[in-house]
Amino acid sequence: MGYKKKLVALNIKKADNFAVILFFVSFILLGAINLFDKRTPVLTTGSVWFDSLLALGIFIVGMFAHEGIHALSGILFGKLSARQVKFGFDIRGMNLFTHFEAPMPIRGFLSTALLPCAITAILPCALLTAFGGIIPLGAACLLFAGCAGDIVTFVSALKQDKNALVSDHPTALAYYLVYPENALPNGFSATTEEEENALITKAQNKPYESDRARKRSLMSKCFGILVFIALYVLVMYLLSLFMQFV
Repeated sequence: MGYKKKLVALNIKKADNFAVILFFVSFILLGAINLFDKRTPVLTTGSVWFDSLLALGIFIVGMFAHEGIHALSGILFGKLSARQVKFGFDIRGMNLFTHFEAPMPIRGFLSTALLPCAITAILPCALLTAFGGIIPLGAACLLFAGCAGDIVTFVSALKQDKNALVSDHPTALAYYLVYPENALPNGFSATTEEEENALITKAQNKPYESDRARKRSLMSKCFGILVFIALYVLVMYLLSLFMQFV
């Protein structure tokens, strides 16, 4: 039996902006609770540097756990086999990803999109807010910000036909609505290869780039990440010193 696919492409720029909002809103709100609740310690381990190492560990483990839960959700709720789950690293986006090589029911796709966020981001944020530690909390909020694409995908897929099968796009923030050829809904129009390329290019806001431009963009992202980490540790150090004198 053949299948027809329709691409739903999501705007990567809006997802990136949403990620920034998620980080700062969650960190400011939860951090304020953490700092001004006298029952919780400012530092988890009692040392800024050990807390920084703990934060780094939480972030690294959280990233890998996030993708692992994506995969496990796809197997449990999407009814896929382990062979249909692939892992990879997007060097341009500087992020890990999980790709499913077969479509799944939309309910399974929704669970696959949201469950990693709940377990690897919302739960650590809640625990660190309750038990204290402003520096590790920042790492948990970064993991929450990293869920922006999943949240955007979840909200979009939630509006789709509940009888559809869904297949994620291997490289872009996008997914396919998949139907058997003999069960196409009214008004369904399959996406052609030309239309798909145009939709992906428009959604990613990235026109054609030369190899040199790609390398320059990648170096800029790496430098930006390093600067952000350095500033984060410095700000947390100064903040923890300030709170000890308040």
